[in-house]
Amino acid sequence: MTYTPFTLEDLYNKYEGKYKHNLSSACMPAMSLEDLLGFYSKEEQEKITQEIFSSKLDYSEQFGLDKVREALVSNLYPSLSSENFLLTTGASEAIFLVMSSLFEAGDSIIVQKPIYQSLYQVAEDRGVRIIDWDLDLETITWDLGLLDNLLQQNPSAKALVINNPNNPVGTVFSEKELCQITKLLDGRLLISDEVFLPISLKASKPVSEIYEHGISISDLSKSFNMPGLRLGWIATCHSERNAKHEVKNPMQQSKMLSTCIGSFGLSPQDDVLETLSSQKNYLSLRNNSLSEIIAPYLINKTSEITAKNKKLIKENIETLYSINPDKLFFDLSQKRESISNLCFLPKLKKELDLDYFLGKDCFLAFGENFGEKYRGFCRLGLANPAKNLILC
Repeated sequence: MTYTPFTLEDLYNKYEGKYKHNLSSACMPAMSLEDLLGFYSKEEQEKITQEIFSSKLDYSEQFGLDKVREALVSNLYPSLSSENFLLTTGASEAIFLVMSSLFEAGDSIIVQKPIYQSLYQVAEDRGVRIIDWDLDLETITWDLGLLDNLLQQNPSAKALVINNPNNPVGTVFSEKELCQITKLLDGRLLISDEVFLPISLKASKPVSEIYEHGISISDLSKSFNMPGLRLGWIATCHSERNAKHEVKNPMQQSKMLSTCIGSFGLSPQDDVLETLSSQKNYLSLRNNSLSEIIAPYLINKTSEITAKNKKLIKENIETLYSINPDKLFFDLSQKRESISNLCFLPKLKKELDLDYFLGKDCFLAFGENFGEKYRGFCRLGLANPAKNLILC
């Protein structure tokens, strides 16, 4: 089979790093190991450095090192257990595994649009029918009534795929809204790419913690400032491997994920993470062991790192709204409180092309990279100084 070109990533491959200002960056500024050690005391730094240098770089474990998965539970998923995770080579591999392993030709899934392309393209290229749940461009929201209609019109749809917070729009579904969505899904899978969730300015929760059919995807790239580690994960609220452990999440006591989704494509005996791990054997097989050795020290500083990142986003939002709107090349009619994450999707004031921005030593990702419906819009990032936005 052939895969459709990944429009946004092809654009980044061609231009990223060649121009001084990336106006569309969807990553927090990268940290070094020295930066990470700065979150620890001198004594702790010596111990961490010793462990990193003395650890043998053997193959990692099938589902990833226990220390990484335990750190995820302690810092990000308190109602899950370490058995609820499969570590992956970035969120990219996690997305590929989920979309290629759980669906097949003839299936149909509903997808929040606009969204990161791989969250539907991998499945679509395998013959899965994609049903769009489109953004309302006037209100910058997704209508739950429309989702209900789509589910009623497509009763065989096996899943809803969302990006929460959304890339490129930046808005986030609250826990209350997610619960409303799960009621509409009525047992279907809810697959959520949550790479921006730890730095969201509006509170929400991973779907794997609030829905028994929820699958969370995340990584250390977007919210944790270390994309070069290439470490991500898939989390579910149930795994056959932890059936012998105490159940922390009350939802797990009523139904098991693998049993409940039988009517939507998986047999009752299937274990989702086992299924995905089997597919991973044909891709990365195991993760980068050095990345997994470093990762717990990063995850265990979640509070400090995410607080620093949220502060930067807030400061850039304040700066953005202090600029004279006439000096901006985009329409900033969006309410300030509606911008709650690392990126947002404003409308261009006039037709501009990439050459215009490259001529000003700037790079910009246009809305059509997320679908033709969004032509005339652009993705703007808030990881870099907002004052850069007046350069164009």
